[in-house]
This record gives sequence, structure tokens and C-alpha cells, in this order.
Amino acid sequence: MRKNGEMHKVHYSIIALVFCIIVSYFYPTNSVIANGKRGNDSLFFSYGTLQRKLLPFKKVVLPKFITNTKVIRPGSNTPNTLRISKESKTPLKITLYQHSLNWFDEKGIVEKDRIQLKGKTYLIDSIFSNPINERPLRLEMSAIYELSYNSKKFISMQFERPDFNGTGLQPWYILLCDITDLSHIKIYGLVTLNNNDESYQAPICIGDFNLDGNLEFAKWENYQNNEVKTYILKDGQCILQPYSLKIFELEKGNFYIDIQHSKWYFPLK
Repeated sequence: MRKNGEMHKVHYSIIALVFCIIVSYFYPTNSVIANGKRGNDSLFFSYGTLQRKLLPFKKVVLPKFITNTKVIRPGSNTPNTLRISKESKTPLKITLYQHSLNWFDEKGIVEKDRIQLKGKTYLIDSIFSNPINERPLRLEMSAIYELSYNSKKFISMQFERPDFNGTGLQPWYILLCDITDLSHIKIYGLVTLNNNDESYQAPICIGDFNLDGNLEFAKWENYQNNEVKTYILKDGQCILQPYSLKIFELEKGNFYIDIQHSKWYFPLK
């Protein structure tokens, strides 16, 4: 009887060993998450990590705007105020047209904010590709940076949402303007999530990730999906590139790159 018992123990031990080998094959010990800690195949995520060299963005003082306000639809049950803010010091000669109401659809009217750059007017919603069935974007300028790179000149205007409720990560709205030729300004409306929860920092989600002389943009567009895509910024277009990152949140607010399932311009380590 004792021999039979020992044979059973050996038999179960072999089964357990085989099971452990199978598990370790599908779930390697150096996997991204091991026992609630970051594994060997992960790296703390920051936009700076994605760059070989940070671009020399230079912060400039926000221009002084001269502001006028006027009431539109004064006889309506829902009057609205339009604030017109102009400045003349920057090369872009910026004018902002901002409404006080976030949403108005009586008789099909939806009033959207605008920005005028060097005499040309753009809808804020169109710049940042806000879906047509969403509330119009109401943004406030938070910072301006200048950049000279590869014989080109850029101005980065950054905005934040005053109505942001603080849940989740804050969207980072960046209007990058190529002002190399002021008679033909190229604009890029860039939106990404900001794990620093501020829009006052230099826009390091923009870089020359592969040092080829062209600017690229890292777009973290979906908190649930946790994927960072990359686009080249060229001739006023954002062109999707075959490089992306998978990231995950290990502790609240701490995000890591899943190196094993990411493909970047250079090896991440």
C-alpha cells in the first residue's frame, strides 16, 4: 500500500510539473505584470521616453489680448455672449471668438468657437476633429511655445478645457503652426491624453523620434484602449505611421509601456 501511495505522489508531481511548464510558456515569468509589480518587459511611460532628443521648445509669455464682448440673440430665452479677443504682437496676429454657452440647438443653431490666424479663420471643432454630434469645444489658451528646427519655425498654442471635470486623464489640445512661410501657414490640431494633468508644459508629445528631420506626434487617444499611435506632421497633414505603444496602468496614475507588444522607432529599454 505504501508503494502505491508513493507512485500516486510521483504521478501527481509529474502532472503538476507539466502544468507549470505549460503555464510558464503562456505566461512567462518576465511578463509585463508579475505578482502586481512591473515586469522585465515594461518601462515607465512618459512622452520624454519616446524621444532620442527633446526638441528645443521655448516658452513665450502669453500675448496681451484686447477683449470685447457682445450679447447675441438678446431677445432669446437663452441669450449668449460672444467674447472677441485680439492680439497683435505674435506673428500669427491671433483673434479668438468664444461663446459663453456650451450648447445651443434651438431651431438648429449651434454656435461654435473660432480662431483667426494671420487673417484666416478656423473653427475650433474642425481643427481638433470634434465629432459633429458632440458639444462644441470651449477651450482656453494655457501656453505658447516657439520652436526653430531643421530650418523651419513653429508656434505651439496649447489649450485646456475649463469644463474638465477632473475624472480620468486630461485631454491635451495643441495647435501646432508651421510659420516658416507666413503667407502659407500650415496648422496641425493635435489632441492627446496628458498623464501629467497639465497643459502648461512644453509639448513633448511632439518630437523627431527617428531623427530624420521631420516632426512626429504621439497620440494617446483612448484611455480604455491604452494605445499610443504615432503620426508624421508634414505639409499640413497628420500621416499615420507603423509605430505604436501598448501601455497599461499598474497603479492609479502610473502607466507603463508593454515593450513586448509595442513597436517604436528605436528599441525601448
